[in-house]
Amino acid sequence: MNHPGTDIRSTISILIVMVIIAFCSTTVIAQGQVKLVSVKPTVFFVRKDNVLTQLGEATVNNLSQEQVRITLESHVPGRRTREISATVPKGTTTVRFPFADIVKPKRVTFILTVEGKQHDRHSMTWQPQRKWRVYFIPITHHDLGYTDTIENVLNRYAGFYDRIKRIDFANRILKDSTPLQEIYFAFPFKMDKPDFRFEGSNSVIKPFRDLFGGSNTNYYAVQHWADVSDGQFGITLSPVESHLLEFGGLWPNYCSQAHHGIDPPGYGAAFVTADQVTKGHMYAFVMSSNFRTNFQPVQQSEILFHYSLTTHEGDWKKGNCAGFGWAAANQFIVDDVHGKKDGPLAPGTMSFCSVDRPHVLLTTLKRAENGEGIIIRLIETQGEPTTASVTFPHIAVAKATVTNLVEENKSRAVFAEHQVQIDLKAFGIATVRIETD
Repeated sequence: MNHPGTDIRSTISILIVMVIIAFCSTTVIAQGQVKLVSVKPTVFFVRKDNVLTQLGEATVNNLSQEQVRITLESHVPGRRTREISATVPKGTTTVRFPFADIVKPKRVTFILTVEGKQHDRHSMTWQPQRKWRVYFIPITHHDLGYTDTIENVLNRYAGFYDRIKRIDFANRILKDSTPLQEIYFAFPFKMDKPDFRFEGSNSVIKPFRDLFGGSNTNYYAVQHWADVSDGQFGITLSPVESHLLEFGGLWPNYCSQAHHGIDPPGYGAAFVTADQVTKGHMYAFVMSSNFRTNFQPVQQSEILFHYSLTTHEGDWKKGNCAGFGWAAANQFIVDDVHGKKDGPLAPGTMSFCSVDRPHVLLTTLKRAENGEGIIIRLIETQGEPTTASVTFPHIAVAKATVTNLVEENKSRAVFAEHQVQIDLKAFGIATVRIETD
């Protein structure tokens, strides 16, 4: 015969065992389910307590179905092991970590562990990075009384580019009457294996390759942008006013024997070849008065030159250099609209016109010359034939016609109520007339 309290004690014991099992059960991550895909340095440094620390990026692939807590250790011979911990969800995640600044290449081993067990490791040579200190100033010369104080101007414009990955340079030259000079602005970008590209006339040019034999390779006429990259990382420069650039070095400016004045260093040597270009430097050729015949030997004025700069991952195509260069060269035009307003635009209609291909740019949107409809003109910027869709949330399209450059109708275009589809050839230009009811 059971004691009256036996069943109660048995029930309590079972509940206690179930609770213990519930608390003790954990998700076990199988060996190798968390992979260290890549580790690379970034160009960013943080200074704290006068100690400079570089930021690195580790790409982690979590193949399990749960988020896991990882530890990433960095082992450098002769240095204390450093580690960081992070929680990564399933899938691929980028984790940033601090790395002590170095002055010469170091062999580093990164070890990824989960719950004390090693899952992956990666060894590499960590290269020291060149440091840049960037100063933002509103002007390079200040006369008190013409503007507010520099400190107040800086405070007023602080954060102006918070959400735009761009640095603007405004270089002002006060040129005196000194004759026989050539003036350049230097952009000494550090790139160990530089690969240059620049925008030409409806084209993208690779210097030293995409040209006729005998052409001058010492400098080039650039339109909206020039880019240097190593395939992994790139820098894009947009020269707004000065469009002659030299790549890889400061090469002699060739002018005919009859016209040039003083022979610059290296004058008379053969044009530069691709194998001579080992640096990612660019030089903007902005002024020249090195003449001795029927050209003005002096240039005397105050001139302002603008440049915009950004960086990107990958090559020039992945960096969308055309989008950056055209945006830098075509600033927003602001016009006040007076009169009655109906209120804010709906979120889905805030853009009056949009193009769904980042490498296709809208260059014209205007009233047709004969008054019949609206003319839009597009250009393809990466050498890739494509079909682009142009959306007009506030325009009901009744008819769309492909025209030539002088707006003569050629063929019908595919369209919907608020959208037009346009076929473009590589580096092609397309013009379409849009008519409404």
